[in-house]
Amino acid sequence: MCSGKSGVTLGLGAWTIVRPASLPACSTGTTASRVTCSARSSQLSMKWLSQVSTRTSAVCSTGRRISTSRRTKCSSRQDRPSAGLTWKYCTVRSNAPMRCLHVVWPPSLLTSDGWANLWPMTDRTVDQSWALYDRASAIIPMGTQTHSKAPRDVLRGTEPCYLRRGKGCRVWDVDGNEYIDFRCGLGPITLGYAIPEVDEAVARQLVGGVVFSYAHPLEVEVAENLVDIIPCAESVRFLKTGGEAMAATHRLARGFTGRDHILTCGYHGWVNAMGGSGVPEAINSVYHALPWGNLSPFEAAFDELGSDNIAAVSVACSYADIELGHQFLPALRDLTERHGALLIFDEIVTGFRLARGGAQQYFDVTPDLAVFAKGMSNGVPLSAYLGRRDVMEKVRDVVISSTFGGDTLGLAAAQAVMAIYERENVIDTLWARGLRLHEGITAIAGRRAVPVGMAGLPPVGQIELPSAEARVALEGECLQRGVILYSVVYPNFSHTDADVDQALGVIDEALAAVQRRGLLD
Repeated sequence: MCSGKSGVTLGLGAWTIVRPASLPACSTGTTASRVTCSARSSQLSMKWLSQVSTRTSAVCSTGRRISTSRRTKCSSRQDRPSAGLTWKYCTVRSNAPMRCLHVVWPPSLLTSDGWANLWPMTDRTVDQSWALYDRASAIIPMGTQTHSKAPRDVLRGTEPCYLRRGKGCRVWDVDGNEYIDFRCGLGPITLGYAIPEVDEAVARQLVGGVVFSYAHPLEVEVAENLVDIIPCAESVRFLKTGGEAMAATHRLARGFTGRDHILTCGYHGWVNAMGGSGVPEAINSVYHALPWGNLSPFEAAFDELGSDNIAAVSVACSYADIELGHQFLPALRDLTERHGALLIFDEIVTGFRLARGGAQQYFDVTPDLAVFAKGMSNGVPLSAYLGRRDVMEKVRDVVISSTFGGDTLGLAAAQAVMAIYERENVIDTLWARGLRLHEGITAIAGRRAVPVGMAGLPPVGQIELPSAEARVALEGECLQRGVILYSVVYPNFSHTDADVDQALGVIDEALAAVQRRGLLD
């Protein structure tokens, strides 16, 4: 909300002036010249007062455009109704910097219910982001290269479509807004943005060259590092993305076993994504998607398809109930060994996050093949497929080749990342920051008596909400307050306790706002 009751500064008859705590007092400097507010139109009109050389004001009212002075313009628009309520938005623009802003409303609204009628005052706008997205949409399908990065229309005007830079655990969008980021690039930012040691390693290699006509020594050095770290790694090869590396393991498994069928558990990237258009039935027919945590469907598949037809079981951990892996993964290991099939772990996210050696190290189950990517190089594109030497040697017969597989920038980044992991307590920090976030959200939900909880392990946890609408609403409310959340909450090594505590304060306010909208009943 805009402020606590302690923010009341002056009573003027039928009106009370309140200075939100999020903006400075008049004597402390300037703020951005654009401020956004909103209120339930049926209950509240809002008035802004800017203390500049010439006092200006604007009224946030319902359903009409108002221009109150040469310096300030106010317009309103109606959002889609939510839980029977209609919301109005007011943006105040000023040609001069605003030293301070005050919101004015009747004292009758200064009750617990009345305070709930206000959204936070903020100087955040994402106009440039959405203008750029509209440009992109004319030439780039979906406006982006990654489905999960596409902005949501329901959050138009709130969600930043484009981020320009990052440092540590914070990012800045093209409008200049700052956020504490728990998306972390969809998982690969395990150390933080713009880590000097990693960036300097990449810069040095860039000067020396990126791709050569023969292999580069970094390929040997980084492969040796991975063999030392990862339990299943006897041999290693590199590619650029996790999805293509998973496809490589499936081809290797088929080549090694002479069998066609793959039992999959979880998402392994678009290359092997089944069910959408563009995938021939002949390919669909040899992939079988089965659920996490229950061995029975896998046993049934071996019985139905026959042991001689299944090349591998390919599994990615389910984040929400990942602890089932303590029983499920050893059972899969036993099942595949009994039937002569390979066990493949998708460690794209879990590698260098649950443990340096990923889920196989955490659960103490060694697969035949595995894929590491994302956190291995802190966001610089690189993937590795690795495992048993006898299986990996099959690449001599199975064609898996890429011009950019030995790209030196990703390898230089990975070498620097692994040196930091060796020297610092990165994994322990990821667990500690994630646990602080988990415990904080659980406490907030308990205090507010809302059906919100945390699932999974701290480095890869998920916020559980009663509906998809509630999730989008929570993410939108957090964005307005400077925190980026995702379906998976990713801490990185640069998050401090103070960053987590600041984010928890935002999540507390955001959950209160979602609750007021009737989405947590």
